[in-house]
Amino acid sequence: MLFLRSSLATSVLAVCILLGLSTQSVAEDNLEAIDAVRMDFNAASMASDALALADLLDRDAVWVPPGQVAILGREAIKAFYVNRFADKRTVITLHPGAIQLMGDWAVLHSTFSRVDADRLDQDEQKFSGNYLWVLRKQSDGSWKVAHDIWNEVSET
Repeated sequence: MLFLRSSLATSVLAVCILLGLSTQSVAEDNLEAIDAVRMDFNAASMASDALALADLLDRDAVWVPPGQVAILGREAIKAFYVNRFADKRTVITLHPGAIQLMGDWAVLHSTFSRVDADRLDQDEQKFSGNYLWVLRKQSDGSWKVAHDIWNEVSET
C-alpha cells in the first residue's frame, strides 16, 4: 500500500512539473511572437510598407496619435500610413520593452524613436517618446496590435 501511495504521489508530482513547464513554454512562445510583431513593425516602417504594417493589426484596431482624434479600424490606420509614407520617409524604431500577458491579451510598453524625412527636400525631423500597445491573440494563434497610443517629443 505504501508503494502505491508513493507511486501516486510521484505521478502527481511529475504531472504538475510537466504542466508547469508546458505553461512556461507557452508563455515564452507568446512573448517571442509578440516581440516578432514589434520587429515586423520596425521592418514595415523601414520599407515604408503600409500594407505590411496593416497586416500586423487587429481588424478593429484603434490608433491614438498625439494631439489627434483616434483612428478606428485596420483600413483607416492603413490609410494613415499610406498618406504618411507618401509625403515622408518615416523610420520608426520601437524598442523592446516590458510585456505583460493576460490570456488572449497582452500589453507592451517601451520607448521609440522616429525619423521623418520629407521626400522632396530631405529635411529630417527626429522624435522620441513612449508607446503602449495592447495586442490580441487571434484565432490562428498569431498576435495582432489592437490598440496603440503614444506620446512624442521633437528632438530637432
